[in-house]
Amino acid sequence: EILITKKTKKNELTVDIRHGIYDLTYDESGLHMTVDASSGGNIRPEQVVEALFKPDTKPNIRVTRNEIYTRNDEGLLVPLIEIGTVF
Repeated sequence: EILITKKTKKNELTVDIRHGIYDLTYDESGLHMTVDASSGGNIRPEQVVEALFKPDTKPNIRVTRNEIYTRNDEGLLVPLIEIGTVF
């Protein structure tokens, strides 16, 4: 479990974001992750990085979104480009 505190308009909630982190790897080019960014999950990469560091540490990060995914009929994550273009 990875617990964070989310601030809402009315209060603060403690939320486990572990279930919304689908992939998390690190290599020489940086930290790479696939997270749930849906309206129901909405996990920001910054929240994951802050949860990995000491609470008093605020890392300086740059986030680059490489792809947006959706779930197909089988429930698998697939890039939106595979679904097609909707006009």
